[in-house]
Amino acid sequence: MFQFLQNLQKREQLLVAIFVFLIITLVIPLKIIQPIIEKKESLNNRINHLEWSLTEIKHLKKINSSSNASEIEITASDSLVIIVDRMLRKYDILSSLQRSQPIENNEIRIDLTDVSFNKLILFLSELKSNFNLDVKSANFTDSQFNESGFVNASISLIY
Repeated sequence: MFQFLQNLQKREQLLVAIFVFLIITLVIPLKIIQPIIEKKESLNNRINHLEWSLTEIKHLKKINSSSNASEIEITASDSLVIIVDRMLRKYDILSSLQRSQPIENNEIRIDLTDVSFNKLILFLSELKSNFNLDVKSANFTDSQFNESGFVNASISLIY
């Protein structure tokens, strides 16, 4: 190859040198520098995505902390009326309450209309697990609006 170049005239050798120089200046950016640039762009995109994720996580933590702060503090030493009232608020079924009547110190009767059956069961379950309130009696009837999953309830709770 080297002998081939020596056999060429000076003008042809110069042309080959310029051609080789141009090929090298085009190949190096395309084969070496271009993958580096693409990797850098990929990393920048990933960094932007992670920064966005961190921002969203901070926002979700803020929302979570504000919802935890708004939870209702209830102690077992509160009266039955207060416990029931706050638990009804917690499960967003206070609007269904028609009557809340204490019977002696350790019993209460509550009447609810058009209440979600699922929320009512969760409400009763938490009263049992957190405050040791048992259901003494419960009567359920269909909702006035015949909505699926909604009932009227009359429940007596006892310590």
